[in-house]
Amino acid sequence: MSSPTPAPEAPLPALPGTSGGRTGMIGDAGWRLPAIVVTINAVLMIFTAVTTLRKFPNAGDEYASMIQAVLLSDFRLSADSPPGDLARFFDFNHVINDGRFYGKYPPGWPLLLAIGVTLGVPWLVNTVIGVATLLVLHRIARQHFSVEAANLTLLLLLANPFLVFHSASHFAHPSCLLMIALAYGFYFNWVENPTSRRDAILLGFCAGFAFLIRTFTTVALLFPLLVSFVPLLKKRGWPKSDLLQLAWASGSLGVCLAVFLGYNYLQTGNPFLQPFSKYSAKDRPWLPDDLPTYGRWVWDFVVLRIWELTTLWLPMCLPLAAASLFIRELRANPKVRILLWSVVCLLMGFSLYPSDGGVRYGPRYAYETLAALALLCGAVLALLPRLRIPVVAVIVVINVGSFVTTSVEVGEELKGKTELYETVRRQNLSNAVVFLKTGSGTAVTGDLTRNGPYFKGSVLYVKDLGEMNLTLIQEMVDRVPYEFVYDRERKVGRLTPIPVKGGR
Repeated sequence: MSSPTPAPEAPLPALPGTSGGRTGMIGDAGWRLPAIVVTINAVLMIFTAVTTLRKFPNAGDEYASMIQAVLLSDFRLSADSPPGDLARFFDFNHVINDGRFYGKYPPGWPLLLAIGVTLGVPWLVNTVIGVATLLVLHRIARQHFSVEAANLTLLLLLANPFLVFHSASHFAHPSCLLMIALAYGFYFNWVENPTSRRDAILLGFCAGFAFLIRTFTTVALLFPLLVSFVPLLKKRGWPKSDLLQLAWASGSLGVCLAVFLGYNYLQTGNPFLQPFSKYSAKDRPWLPDDLPTYGRWVWDFVVLRIWELTTLWLPMCLPLAAASLFIRELRANPKVRILLWSVVCLLMGFSLYPSDGGVRYGPRYAYETLAALALLCGAVLALLPRLRIPVVAVIVVINVGSFVTTSVEVGEELKGKTELYETVRRQNLSNAVVFLKTGSGTAVTGDLTRNGPYFKGSVLYVKDLGEMNLTLIQEMVDRVPYEFVYDRERKVGRLTPIPVKGGR
């Protein structure tokens, strides 16, 4: 006898205030409010990418992803490093340069970025992803919570600098966030309709693709989904229909894992050795030997990160999310528990990763919690009709203030970082090689040797290696050598021709 098909899990009850004129736009089931919020954020993302960030990959992480995207757009996994010891001049942070030249990160984000490279608009890829994320969050909240929750979820993200700046960047985080949000949505659909093959397959694919983008982040965020599904199957009596869809989900997930392992093998010769680990085996989560050290990590990378997140980048997000534990309609909802545990797992997971992330717009290692936190905050405020308007107003004001402040700060930072390239442009150099005796602004030399993967630019930027410089100068007899020095007091760069003994 076949197992009976389990009844779908009941969705959240309708939230109060779903009818009548008193809810205004927040209770409007149409697309007017979502269209306004999405349009404003899209304009801010494009403005930030073009004007504030100048389409410039601010962090070395971003440029390393660009290197890999360019290679993948050319259907290549790597380029040849400069020969012998000359390769040292061209070392770039986060890029492997050992005879083969390629980025250290997993292939998921570079694959998406390669589309933008091919179309000539790599700076626009994350903006498209950011807009898609807003639409996905609205749909999840509307389908699994309420119309009010969906509209409030978007309103809380209006002009939000965390979302806007990352969506204007070349970071991998926005693409991982989108895949995580989709995974939440397809999982919730699947729980309600366990016979849905479509939702099972798409859940596995989105989880797998997120793993291809940011491995550790994905495992931490989606661990609660796995943990919650096992007892759910047990409660249902392990029906064959559920197990069949689980097999489909595992299959689509397995395809992504096969790509992950295959990519590792082609790059490092070992399917279980990531280029990331080959670049630096110490760059990984680990547990210190003594409790005081771990206590400092928890303070620095959990407590202070939560404070930064809650006060500036996702205002009031943690208190609002925690309020779901005290609201009867939400407390017993398994979807709410999954979202809460997802946030906890990621925040605590990075207590084992002692790094602040370097260049960042807010606590970027917590960026992928944005989906769960926004959904939770929207669901909570939908059930607090008297508080929703003042709370949303305060949050939007903080968003706008933080966005303006961040724009000014980042614009000033970018001015210093790009001074090297602006100095070269002002002096109209060509057919030159520039030795970096200093960094530029806050950027170190290892973040400035930006020569693409093929080293064919009119001007090449290389590290200053002292006495070895003459070797490169003699090798590149067709290029005029210069040295670059950044004056930190005047905040300007200076290019000086390097005299070559005996002339040219």
